Amino acid sequence: VLAAHTPRRPPSWMREDVLDSDDDMGVDPEPLAFEVPSTEQLRAELSAAVPELSLRGLSNSVRWAAELLASLPPATAAVAPKVPQIFSNTNPAVYAQLQLGKAYLDTREYMRAAATLSADIPGLAEDPHAVFLRHYARYLSGEKRKEEAAMEISDPVQKCQVKNEEL
Repeated sequence: VLAAHTPRRPPSWMREDVLDSDDDMGVDPEPLAFEVPSTEQLRAELSAAVPELSLRGLSNSVRWAAELLASLPPATAAVAPKVPQIFSNTNPAVYAQLQLGKAYLDTREYMRAAATLSADIPGLAEDPHAVFLRHYARYLSGEKRKEEAAMEISDPVQKCQVKNEEL
């Protein structure tokens, strides 16, 4: 025995008579306005955020903030962000690239880190921190490829002969 089917009304958010009404369901009809921060403010906040996020172990967030920081136009000398004491002789633009390269290392994107810290970028060829991170990233990339190649080989003798091509 089937009960008589009575049509149910659709929910209010689907009914056209509700959608066409003047009731805006609590939404302010005026567009939301917000101030776009200046480049200097963004640079200062991102420069502060990168070490804070890194301290908390938020690698992907560090990478995101470092990518944004590196994409900003170069800072003028008057508004250059503060850099840690160990990097006091480092250009702020080079420091931003160092942070980005370190963020890529932390997320295990070794070749991307090496490319970010390449000697082709002005200022990075002379910076000892960048040179170390670039070579260390290339080494880690070679080790990763070596392990992947060794996993595909079943012969133990051939496994021992797989070499790191980045050395």
